[in-house]
Amino acid sequence: MGSEVWAIVFGLAGILLLAVLMLPVASRTRIPHTVILALLGIALGLLIHYLGGVADAAAHGAGHAGGHAGGAAGDSGHGSEPFWLQMLNAIGSLEITADVILFVFLPALVFESALSLNVRKLMADIGPILFLAAIGVLISTFVIGQAINWYTGQGLLLCLLLGAVVSATDPVAVIALFKDLGAPKRLTILVEGESLFNDATAIVVSSILLSILVMPGDTGWLDGLLQFFVVFFGGIVVGLVLTWIAAQIMKPFRRQPMVIVTITVILPFILFVVAEHFMHISGVMACVASGLLLGSVGRRIIPPQSFEEIEHTWHQIAFWATSLIFVLVGLAVPQLLGGNLLSYADEILFLFVVATAIRAAIIFGLVPVLSTVGLAQKVSGAFRTIMVWGGLRGAVSLALALIILETPNVSEEAKAFIGVMVTSFVLITLLGQATTISPLLAFLGLNKLEPTDQAVRDRSLIKALSDVKSQLDEFVQGSSVIEPAKLTSVTDVYSEALEKAEIGANGDSKLSDTDWQLIGLEMAIAQERQMYLQKFGEGLLSSGRLRETLASLESVTESLSDITRNNSHKAADIAIQQGVEYAPNFKTAMDLQRRLGLTGPLAKSLEKRFGILALKKDVLQEQRHTRLPEITGLLPKDAQAGFIDIMDQRIALVEEHHKALCLQYPDYAEALERANLEQIGLRLEEIAYNKLKSNSIIGPEIHNDLMRELAARQASASRLPTLKLDQNPAHLIAKVPFFAELPESKQQQIARMLKTRFTVPGENIINAGEVGDKMYFIASGAVRIHVQDDLTLGTGDFFGELALITDQPRNADVSALGFSTLLELHKRDFHTLLKKDSSVKQHIQAVAIERLGPDFRFELAI
Repeated sequence: MGSEVWAIVFGLAGILLLAVLMLPVASRTRIPHTVILALLGIALGLLIHYLGGVADAAAHGAGHAGGHAGGAAGDSGHGSEPFWLQMLNAIGSLEITADVILFVFLPALVFESALSLNVRKLMADIGPILFLAAIGVLISTFVIGQAINWYTGQGLLLCLLLGAVVSATDPVAVIALFKDLGAPKRLTILVEGESLFNDATAIVVSSILLSILVMPGDTGWLDGLLQFFVVFFGGIVVGLVLTWIAAQIMKPFRRQPMVIVTITVILPFILFVVAEHFMHISGVMACVASGLLLGSVGRRIIPPQSFEEIEHTWHQIAFWATSLIFVLVGLAVPQLLGGNLLSYADEILFLFVVATAIRAAIIFGLVPVLSTVGLAQKVSGAFRTIMVWGGLRGAVSLALALIILETPNVSEEAKAFIGVMVTSFVLITLLGQATTISPLLAFLGLNKLEPTDQAVRDRSLIKALSDVKSQLDEFVQGSSVIEPAKLTSVTDVYSEALEKAEIGANGDSKLSDTDWQLIGLEMAIAQERQMYLQKFGEGLLSSGRLRETLASLESVTESLSDITRNNSHKAADIAIQQGVEYAPNFKTAMDLQRRLGLTGPLAKSLEKRFGILALKKDVLQEQRHTRLPEITGLLPKDAQAGFIDIMDQRIALVEEHHKALCLQYPDYAEALERANLEQIGLRLEEIAYNKLKSNSIIGPEIHNDLMRELAARQASASRLPTLKLDQNPAHLIAKVPFFAELPESKQQQIARMLKTRFTVPGENIINAGEVGDKMYFIASGAVRIHVQDDLTLGTGDFFGELALITDQPRNADVSALGFSTLLELHKRDFHTLLKKDSSVKQHIQAVAIERLGPDFRFELAI
């Protein structure tokens, strides 16, 4: 931007002012705001281009020296030149370049869009998105290049370069448009996701082709392909690594929103410069990866209040960037087109037809193949139609064209060809396609809510109108100034609206009671998730514990999303059961304990499970009594009882599993509860000090002193107790009455034969039909033997000895009823034990006769 500082500031302020004033115009005309901004930029560009001489003449006539329009305006200062003309000159002094688009606007817009994308939904459609972003762009580049080469006679490399520049949909244009239109969520994910990924492909491919064009022989096609993969995936790696580092920096400042917001604002620009300028990899992919990572895991390390400020800040930045870039691009259009537009008219039309046709062929011909072979979900024909027509081009295409125009070794004829073709193609997509997507959405029926969302919307309307009517009725009855009868005209409006809404909702019978219960369950899970985030924001929950709890909750959400509405009962059962599922690494921890005798990982896993279940129990109970009525009120009356029953089952199961842990490890349960209570007390103390300060009862000095002392206590109380699992058989033998009466020396001998094993509720310990090679003593816990009349054994009992005595396969399944500590005795050691100790042999013989009947003969070769 080559002008004086005041002109730059004045011009940018003028553009933003005009952008704001265009919002009501866009609302009334139903033309996308981005399109109006582009038209505004073109109009300003034409006005500056054709009236620049008049403005200069007016400036000189007033006696002000200066060369260009910006300088004239700058020298005139407070002269007689009209305000509007000074602003026009200031706007005209702004210059859009490729670097401005790439290093200023693109990082901000790409990062903001990626930050707001739902990663789980993005991954559900990652197949078609990556296909279109990579393979689709390469196919389109080749086909367009060959077709333009055939039609125009221009060089093949130049035509391929043009194909690469116009093949990628532009995130700036697409994202802004789809936000304005409010398109369906999945369609928005598909189109926005493609636009975020494919511009990196276009940038890399065009840069490779440009280098081959300018310096033939320096870059081969194979080298170019390798460079593409390095640049594309290298950008992803850099984005993830630097964002992780930024997250670690933010952790100590979790209660300083200004610091956190500042770090997130500078992050994408640092990423883009590091990737593009220093490492020569994709800055766009670095920003995409960063935004997706921060948007998905950021809530687990950043308090909700701070994250809301981040989102609000980035929405504002995105609005400013979008407004500026579309106006500035419009300003550059007259210069890019020059006087060559008419001479390229047929080539421009041919380019549009070919580009649209190849995009339609890829989306309608190749994308369905992905779903056929199981690599992607099915994409409807209506969605594919919008994906074809919604493939807008904009700032990225123009930035690539400007790079070509700024390259010294490209011929003037080639520059004119690229400038006119790209600019015209971008204008056609913005002015033609963007303005017709809204009616096309309506024609295809995509501008309506999905049936489930529509049903929830209707129920929400009924509840809101009912609440408003009740409150107005109370106000009318309590009025002491005006007679209630004279105010009924106001309340009658809501009565009529409520009656109409109820009729409309009752007329929709597509959803069954079980469907509504599933909807309520999804709402409850979303509400539960928000409660965890709220506790994290209040300092009552650590980031680690939040991460583990949300991961557990997300497994329920993912399972629900995989089940259709026709299996609502199954979905409810999954939600109930998966709320208490073990973490994925729990089995690994169990295996390490059993095979290598390592109890550390298992103890850590049990600690996490203790914390998660305790937290879930408290949150679900609070939700049941204080938050759930909000959801229940939205459901039809016939579905409410079933929904409450599902939630009660969830709570009961969580309480049951938590109680089982507490019974198995009572000392740790008590220590954990004490530590949690201490943390709650410290947090309540902090709230009390803040309240005293906000009510002006104490001043900043006293408040700071109290907070310093509190911070010291919070630091010392931040560590949770550790769970220690005793796997020493010598210690555990004392808990088994079978061994407790033996002399200590005998206990020590037997302890050397035993091996400790920990079990979890429901775990199969023995399976019927398998060969038995060991028996078990229960040091603590309980098991169930699944025979005709199930037999329950508890602490001090033993099982599995019959297979060792009879040398026959196991005759029953045995499962753990709770967390149990077992002592394993191998068959070889079993023989040795019975041979050495007759009392042990007699006891086992008595139990065997009891279990197998009086006719059993204890014959054991020892």
